[in-house]
Amino acid sequence: MQAIQLFDRGDFDAVLVSPSPAVKLVDNAPGKYKVLFFPDDEVAKMLGVENMYLIFVAHKDWLEANPGLAPKLLATMNDVQAYIDGNPDEAQAILAPKTTITGGMGSGGASMEPLMFEKMYRDGFFGRKIRWLGIPVAEVKEQLKNEFELYKDVGMIEKIPDDGIFWNE
Repeated sequence: MQAIQLFDRGDFDAVLVSPSPAVKLVDNAPGKYKVLFFPDDEVAKMLGVENMYLIFVAHKDWLEANPGLAPKLLATMNDVQAYIDGNPDEAQAILAPKTTITGGMGSGGASMEPLMFEKMYRDGFFGRKIRWLGIPVAEVKEQLKNEFELYKDVGMIEKIPDDGIFWNE
């Protein structure tokens, strides 16, 4: 049995979950559950920054073999966010279907329920929205290095990576 089911059943008093199960719990039983905190907000406070970021990782040899694609990926992320902002109903329709793979190609879609789109992208969940923004590493490099320090301090990583891990194009 999953932790979320044990929590819902009452076996646990609290549980750490990703946003999707939290949205469903709060929506399905208003007033029964309380969101205590968002861990990424707490880490951001520890680091003295406003936001935490997800990081795209690619193989160096692929980047070298495909010059110019890294900036295009960043631009695409910004285009995606602009599309979501300007066309929420259409974006929701694109993300709703389940992705199928045919001949090695994905059909698109993310199996995203309307509630998830509403809470994670359109209206927000406790004042939070997912934003797809392509930000060049140069703009967040120092923040990432501070995160690495924190991860090392708490034993998540053994050593702090050198600047060679950052792709500059």
